[in-house]
Amino acid sequence: ASSVFSDVTAANTGTWSANSVDYAYRWGLVTGTGGSKFSPTVNMQRGMLVEVLYRAAGSPLVYGSCPFSDVKVSDYYYRAVIWAYDNDIVKGGSGGKFLPKNAVTREQIAAILYNYAKYSGQSTAYGGSLSGYSDAASVDAYAAGGMSWCGYNGIINGTCPKSGRTE
Repeated sequence: ASSVFSDVTAANTGTWSANSVDYAYRWGLVTGTGGSKFSPTVNMQRGMLVEVLYRAAGSPLVYGSCPFSDVKVSDYYYRAVIWAYDNDIVKGGSGGKFLPKNAVTREQIAAILYNYAKYSGQSTAYGGSLSGYSDAASVDAYAAGGMSWCGYNGIINGTCPKSGRTE
């Protein structure tokens, strides 16, 4: 179980996760959802993911205003969204909105992590393609490179139906 969050236990997250959650807390990447809770069974939201990456980047100073109508100065992720947008890590949703409270999808995670890797100077080279996956055709074009990069680097896993091999 987590030594920080009362709701991270072997019963609800598995024994493998507690050390990772505590590590992220100790490095200031996550703070939980309040009252010694982490809320491990709640889907990560777009605003949450951008905030974690902003903290991982050292919470750099941001300038200007937020280009998205649904992100307010009082939101905890306000500076993170400006930073991520200014550094081409996120583009936002449709209609001038960021949709910070929407659950972040698998392909959004892949695209955002791929863009963060570019921002932070990590290698963004990848090999292979998504053609071995039965749902490859459903990946939006904006996320294809990110999905391939995440698969190649073991960040996102799945089962390749043609070979039965876990990727």
